Amino acid sequence: MSAAHPLEGITVLDLTRLLPGPVATMHLADMGATVIKIEDKGIGDYARTMSHVRNTVSQLFIAVNRGKQFVQLDLKDPVDHQRFLQMVETADLVVESFRPGVMKKLGLDWPVLKVLNPQLVMCSISGYGQDGPLALEAGHDINYIATSGMLAQNTDDKGRPVLPNLQIGDLLGGAQSALQGMLAALLAAKMNGQGRFVDVSMTDAVFAHNIMPLLAFNQSGKTAAPARDFLTGGLPCYNVYRTSDDRYMAVGALEYKFWQSCCRVLGREDLSQRHWSLGQIIGSGDAMAVKAELDTLFAQHDLQHWTALFAKADCCVTPVLTTEEALRHPHFIARQMAQQADYPGEGPYSKTGPSIKFFD
Repeated sequence: MSAAHPLEGITVLDLTRLLPGPVATMHLADMGATVIKIEDKGIGDYARTMSHVRNTVSQLFIAVNRGKQFVQLDLKDPVDHQRFLQMVETADLVVESFRPGVMKKLGLDWPVLKVLNPQLVMCSISGYGQDGPLALEAGHDINYIATSGMLAQNTDDKGRPVLPNLQIGDLLGGAQSALQGMLAALLAAKMNGQGRFVDVSMTDAVFAHNIMPLLAFNQSGKTAAPARDFLTGGLPCYNVYRTSDDRYMAVGALEYKFWQSCCRVLGREDLSQRHWSLGQIIGSGDAMAVKAELDTLFAQHDLQHWTALFAKADCCVTPVLTTEEALRHPHFIARQMAQQADYPGEGPYSKTGPSIKFFD
């Protein structure tokens, strides 16, 4: 077994589609698991033809299905159904993301599969979980983050919810939470020979990780006003500021020592005593007054000026990069995260590498 691929020898049958499940199983493949992606004989995974299609297959499908094997099966066909059951007998993990009840209709639900393979782990990723009043409701990322209370806190300064371009419900709620559950269950199965079923609700996972609004609620009985919480704009030391060329700098000087250094670089050491750790109230008039001072300061020079100036200081202030700039950043290149590759039939494209690395 290679140290770089700790899951070598693990076989995964991947029935998932679109984004959450395929990302989770892609991470498993990155770690050395043999992932067999099973698609319908018709259109297959919907992601093949969704979003940014070049020639015959979409960039979405390419991005989240690296390192996998591909098999087409019609699970309603008796022959293919039996073939899948045979594959289950020697698999370690089955992952699916159908609506609750679909696997049962196919005769492939947990009570059936665990009899065939007692050490099997099965993971079901769904919007709202396998039970509860919303279990059978359709949804997408926008619905999961809305229901969990997260979207209401992700707003502009007028209180209008802003859609993040990182799919929090799909990727935190679906992919990462599923990955966590699957790895824990696989470890238990290897230790005691007992498989288990993993129920992942994307909405539950976002709700459980919506920590800052919960802290505010427990402190005062209500959540903070839009764009005025601890990490959403209520502090001048943790905010974004427009530069003279309509770019932005990200100020993350949350700790007092970083705030002191930031004020020193800005030539405004007089502001260093106005910090939340010294009693400044989050979202208060004083906090917003200091933010206004920094708005004026940062607007005096362009992004390049501020980037160069803060590069010499240790105070958590960085430029807000575009995706194109991030792909060219020396950090991601050195870490082999940003890569150029050729996809058969598609030509050159950029991709990211595995986000976790293992060594001897």
